[in-house]
Amino acid sequence: MAANSSDTKAPKPSRYIVGIDLGTTNCAVGYVAQEDLNRRPLPIHSFQVPQLTRPGAVESCPLLPSFLYLPAEHEMPKGSTALPWDAKRSVIIGELAREMGARVPGRLVASAKSWLCSPSVDRTAAILPWGAPQDVQRVSPVAASAAYLSHIREAWDHEIAKKDESQKLAAQDVVITVPASFDEAARELTVAAARAAGFARFILIEEPQAAFYAWMAVHSRALEEELNGIGRVLVCDVGGGTTDFSLIDVQRTGDPSRPIVLRRTAVGDHLMLGGDNMDLALARHLEKKIKSPIDAHQFKALAAAARGAKERLLASGAPEKISLSIMGRGTQVIGGSVRTELLKAEAETILLDGFFPETKLHEDPATAGRSGIREWGLPYVHDAAVTRHMSQFLRQHTGNSLESGSLESGVVAARKHKTPDSVTPDSRLSLDAVLFNGGAMKPAAFRLRILNVLGQWFGTKPPVELMGTSLDHAVAVGAAAYGCARRGAGMRIGGGMGRAYYIGIETETAPERPTGKAAVCLVPQGAEEGQTLELPQTFTLRLATPVIFPLFSSSLRPSDKLGSLIDEESKELAALPPLETTLQTGRHAVKRDVAVRLKASLTEIGTLALALHALGDQRSWEVHLNVRGRVAQSSGIAGEDAAGTEARPTGVDPRAETTALALLDRTFNAHSRQPLPPGLLTKQLEVALSMSKDSWPGALARRMADVLLEHADGRSRSAEHESRWLNLTGFLLRPGFGDVGDGERLRKLYNATRSGPAFVSDPNVRIEWWVLWRRTAAGLKADHERELFNRLQPFLTGERDVTKRGGWPRPTKGELPEMWRAAGSLELLDTPQKKLLGQRIVDLLDKDENLPVLLWSLARIGAREPVHAPANHAVPPDLAEAWLPAVFALDWRKQPMAIFAAVNLARKTGDRARDLSDILRRKTAERLKQAHASEHELAAVTTVVGLEVADRRQIFGESPPPALKLDGETGGRGDGETGGEWQ
Repeated sequence: MAANSSDTKAPKPSRYIVGIDLGTTNCAVGYVAQEDLNRRPLPIHSFQVPQLTRPGAVESCPLLPSFLYLPAEHEMPKGSTALPWDAKRSVIIGELAREMGARVPGRLVASAKSWLCSPSVDRTAAILPWGAPQDVQRVSPVAASAAYLSHIREAWDHEIAKKDESQKLAAQDVVITVPASFDEAARELTVAAARAAGFARFILIEEPQAAFYAWMAVHSRALEEELNGIGRVLVCDVGGGTTDFSLIDVQRTGDPSRPIVLRRTAVGDHLMLGGDNMDLALARHLEKKIKSPIDAHQFKALAAAARGAKERLLASGAPEKISLSIMGRGTQVIGGSVRTELLKAEAETILLDGFFPETKLHEDPATAGRSGIREWGLPYVHDAAVTRHMSQFLRQHTGNSLESGSLESGVVAARKHKTPDSVTPDSRLSLDAVLFNGGAMKPAAFRLRILNVLGQWFGTKPPVELMGTSLDHAVAVGAAAYGCARRGAGMRIGGGMGRAYYIGIETETAPERPTGKAAVCLVPQGAEEGQTLELPQTFTLRLATPVIFPLFSSSLRPSDKLGSLIDEESKELAALPPLETTLQTGRHAVKRDVAVRLKASLTEIGTLALALHALGDQRSWEVHLNVRGRVAQSSGIAGEDAAGTEARPTGVDPRAETTALALLDRTFNAHSRQPLPPGLLTKQLEVALSMSKDSWPGALARRMADVLLEHADGRSRSAEHESRWLNLTGFLLRPGFGDVGDGERLRKLYNATRSGPAFVSDPNVRIEWWVLWRRTAAGLKADHERELFNRLQPFLTGERDVTKRGGWPRPTKGELPEMWRAAGSLELLDTPQKKLLGQRIVDLLDKDENLPVLLWSLARIGAREPVHAPANHAVPPDLAEAWLPAVFALDWRKQPMAIFAAVNLARKTGDRARDLSDILRRKTAERLKQAHASEHELAAVTTVVGLEVADRRQIFGESPPPALKLDGETGGRGDGETGGEWQ
């Protein structure tokens, strides 16, 4: 977990308190001088940010647009990108970046904040601009966020600090805002960006709370009067990339010195829904009006133009229509602009009816079935209706947070029975006022629609609107006000954490925990930042082996207390990236299991730190959050979701299991007194276990693999030993992830085989070598895949230089198919490597006898939807489009694998940066119909559908092992909701 300087001894108060709104579309800065803290209202100033507005022209602007433009080498005149504090600056940030990106979108980094919370990509990898041409420099979402913060810091130092070190931004108390719905991974990445930008003294605050602090700052002289008759406020925050809902309760104390207390009582789930989605909706509407087809880069330009048109058409005194134009394609760039127009009535209808429809109170948001939701690779919500999400939030949280506790939560009632629409307005729901926030809520029509909908829901007492400060600056102003409140200059909002946090543990089965997997409450909802919480239970901790602590959060269980146990599979829990580590025993300790107490610390930047303290000695361990998650681990062993595997039940008779493990030990243990020949080993194992190898349970398969990895050196006894060891190890570890401990197993496999086969001259050994890596490739790390590629390249791509083979003989006919299958499984390879393999396959399709294998490999290399790699590892669509004609040239009825290749190359993802052109996908669909392909295969290229079990079986080449069930065996027992001591 990240620590912060504020977690140590408090530094001397700084000259300024600064709030930074690190927005999806715009950044803003508010600040207060130390000497002004006692003035009312607080004089919170907006920092005017110097930035390029035209080439060579620097102006100070109230906002810094969150756009980063990466010019081509000779695109800009010399010196035209210089800043007063950096004459050699080459990239462009802010207003000029946005304008240039509208013309050349392939070089524009936008919505970096949204990418920070996208689990489908490696957020620390250089992936932006998403879908940019290969020659464009790229940056990571973290680096882009750091660039915006760095620009603000440098601009502040130039304008305000000048040469006074004490006034530099890094020396000030800084409050940076994040969406309330940001998970721990996104928070950690924001912290990483701030540190990379040179910030030393900073904390985080949730944007809806910051907006309410801004409102309080404006009304600080008569706050009690302004809140008279108001008991609960909904903060409706619709920004450029996310939608956040928060509830703030106003409680009367009866104490004249402190007549009211404010508590944030609920926050909503993460919703990737905001102004970006509105721009895309308008762009898709305009696309339909344009008769000529447009490509992905033109669509980005169209979305940028739609954003500008939206802002003008929805402002007061707007024109009835706006003309738009974007550059033409290819040779038509000059004089080939695409023109269209957007009517004011069209914009209002699309945005009001699409994003703020008049809905019923008990109308839930759709969870599937909408198209285009993954535009540009971002996992936008399926339902764009803000009002439906707002309804769900209110029913989940209104009523269950009142101090009296007398009102039943709408979500609890909904679980008991479906509430008909006729019961609305619902007297159980309590809401008195709404505070709007976010740039997307600037149009008065949007705010009015939401107020009208709330009026329909709440009947005779509709909520009133709290009028605040500028929506562009409210969050930055509020962040500064919060910093002042921390120094005693203003009222603070209580309520602590908006969510409860849980960690997964093993326990005995119970009616309320039938799986034997429980989640224990680490941090109850409402816990305050800066606290250290010690759980009441004692736990058994495994040492000297990789372990995983599954992490969960929930905003739906406000009554859970510290140490409460619930079923890990509860629908009220949302899974977070797991906590992963290998904890060492200590210098002199020998026991691998130790009794510990667990402490959770809430840092003031809103992140979670965990410490485990051994009972009986002074040892302690800290564990850290993996901010990438399994899918995004393009470096490091993928699937480091490991836990100790000793004594885990396998579902097989223990005597049969013991016999099977003994057979493996006797075959490969170099010290075995009764060694067995490897030739009949598989048959002997099937007999011992009374089942074919395809039926071996997954837990047993991994247990057997552990024995093989322990005796990896035993494969060097003979070529037959090595061939059998490679075959069984790959079979037992397939597909390389999915079981606790697989990360450590793949690490051991990598180290044991790094030097290559011991009997490289034996063709059977080489065949089994490539089968091993084809089976386990999904669990490998990127540098291992590149190493395998380097061994494959001389044989697969026509290299003639024998010295590049590293002593490997020329492959046999039986070996080449497995080499191609292994190559096709390496999803983490870079685009140039995949391009080399794909083009070689295309060249061989009409002449090679291994046609089905080549088509299978081409399907994997050019797949629009990687199976195990992050989405940023898909090759650009122009490569897949270049390869598809060679597949079209085949007879699909005689060669069914051509269908598989075509479907994977042309699959529709909803992401324009990965999808092929509509024309080519339609052509593929027609060929699929002619070849009598299945309905699922046809749907895969015409609509957005996920990979099914059948797809994965064909992709992996064989069925993965059976699903695993983890049973607790530590002897721990909890006593229901309040937790219990482990025995």
